[in-house]
Amino acid sequence: MKNDLSSKVIALALICLSGASSLSHAEGSLALTGFESAKNNGYYYAGYLSAFEGSALGNGYVQRFWADYLRYQYNNGSSDINAKAPGISYSLGYQKSTETQSWGAYLGIQGRKTNLSPDDSGNDSRGNRGSVVLALDGKQKLSNAVALELMGNYAPNTGYWSRARLPIGSTIKSGPEYVLQGNPSYQNKKIGWFISDIDLGSGFKTGAKMGYSKNNGMGGSMYFGLDLTKYIE
Repeated sequence: MKNDLSSKVIALALICLSGASSLSHAEGSLALTGFESAKNNGYYYAGYLSAFEGSALGNGYVQRFWADYLRYQYNNGSSDINAKAPGISYSLGYQKSTETQSWGAYLGIQGRKTNLSPDDSGNDSRGNRGSVVLALDGKQKLSNAVALELMGNYAPNTGYWSRARLPIGSTIKSGPEYVLQGNPSYQNKKIGWFISDIDLGSGFKTGAKMGYSKNNGMGGSMYFGLDLTKYIE
């Protein structure tokens, strides 16, 4: 049931994003989808970024559509709580790139519905929540083959997510990653290894990641994930 619901969220998002791409007069756009799964934590997403007319992806004004499905488990002191939280957001942003660095900043609105089993009245994210959402990303080139990547987002009513990576390589990238996400009721930490920018042709690229994941108050486990992107001229 869980996998069926997450698949439906991603499928619906892709349909909506395909319609958005046909209406947008973009100077470059990017479609993304993927998942990340561990014993007590999971994330499934689909996204679409497009530049506004007069801008280019990576340099100028952009819009971002995002749909996702988050699941997590935590202990509230008396019992284990299972959370399922589909969400959708729309943001406007600005991106800037040079030979050695790039960054982006985005501000938008988000809706998320968090279902808890059993119910936990102490979790402020429960139920339907609308919120502003702020997202930032940046990349600093340290050498011809090494860079530092930082990204994250924050929504006051539903939580935060952040990731640091050290990609190594000139074409295919690989390196360590550290992820921190949560809300006032739970926190998840991941440390692992990723590989990215595997060129599949026709604008498609893919990547994978795996490592160790742990929620506060719960046992840890291995996590695994896959990502797929498609650049559209």
